Amino acid sequence: MGLFRRSTGAPPPVRMPLGLNVLLVLSAAGGFAVVFGLLLWLGLGRPSLPTSEQWTVKDSFDFVKIVLAVVGGIGGVVALVVSYRKQRLGEAAEEREDAQLFNETFNQAAEQLGSAEAPVRLAGMYTLERLGQNTPEQQQTIANVLCAYLRMPYTPPVDDPAEEDREENERRKQEREVRLTAQRILANNLRPKKGQEDRHWKDIHLDLTGATLLDFDFSSCQVDTALFNGAQFSGDALFNEALFGGNARFDKARFGGNTWFGEAR
Repeated sequence: MGLFRRSTGAPPPVRMPLGLNVLLVLSAAGGFAVVFGLLLWLGLGRPSLPTSEQWTVKDSFDFVKIVLAVVGGIGGVVALVVSYRKQRLGEAAEEREDAQLFNETFNQAAEQLGSAEAPVRLAGMYTLERLGQNTPEQQQTIANVLCAYLRMPYTPPVDDPAEEDREENERRKQEREVRLTAQRILANNLRPKKGQEDRHWKDIHLDLTGATLLDFDFSSCQVDTALFNGAQFSGDALFNEALFGGNARFDKARFGGNTWFGEAR
C-alpha cells in the first residue's frame, strides 16, 4: 500500500460563509425553476391559469402543502450545501495530511543520504523511490535529489590498493553500490514497462552535469531533457532506444568504455 493518496487535482474548498453559500444555491435553484416553468408554459401553448373568486378549505390545504414543500426543499438545499462543504473540507484536510507526511518522509530520506553509513544511504534512496511512485507531482523533485547525489564528487575504487588505502578503498566500494542504486532507480522509473505505464515517471528533466556515472544503463528510458555535460562515464554506457523529448547535451562528456546509442532519438 502506498504512503500517500494520489492527488486528485481538485480545487481548494471555497471559504464562503454558510449563509451566503445557501442563499446563492437557493437563488440558482429558484432561477432555474422559474426558467424551467416559463419554458414549460410556453411549450404547452401558454395555457390560461384557472382563477377562483372564493378561497376554499381545499385551497388552504393546497397552500399548506406548497409551503411545506418549499420548506422541505430549502432544508434539502441546506443539507446538501453542508454535506458538500464537509466533504471539501475533509478532502482539504487529507491533502494537508498527505503534504505533511510527504515532507516529513522526504526530510528523513534526505538526512539518510547524508549518513556516513552506506546501508543508511541506500535506505534513503529506496524511500525516495517510494515517495516518487506514490506522489506523481513530486517525481521531478525526487529525480532532482538523485541527480544531485550523483553529481557529488566521487573517485571509483581501485583493484589493488596500497595497505594504507584499504579502508578508504572499501568506503569507495560501498559508495559505488549506493550510486549504482541511484542510477537503477532513475532508469527503472524512466523506462516504460508494458502493463505498468502508470508507474513511468513522465516529462522528467535530468541534470547530471559533471556526474560520475558507473556502467550507466539508460537504454529504453524516456525523458524530457537531459544534461550530461562534463559527465564522466566509467565502464560501458548504454543509450540504446533512449527517447529524449527535448535537448540531450553531452558537451565535454568523457566515456571510459564502450558506448551505444543505437536507435536513440
